[in-house]
Amino acid sequence: MLRSMSVGFIPYVVMLIGIPFFNRSVSVGGIPLLALWMIIWVVLSPAFLALASRLLPRAEREDQL
Repeated sequence: MLRSMSVGFIPYVVMLIGIPFFNRSVSVGGIPLLALWMIIWVVLSPAFLALASRLLPRAEREDQL
């Protein structure tokens, strides 16, 4: 269960860690770099949460239904 929680926590941590590195006045296609960074990780978050769900033991997955 700790492994699945860790995988689900990755997008949150990466978004927070990326703020100082991507907070620049650079634009990519008219979108500020920091906004693009956040958009990418918001879109990727469901994939990480699905992976975290798959890493749960079968008994815990069935309890959630």
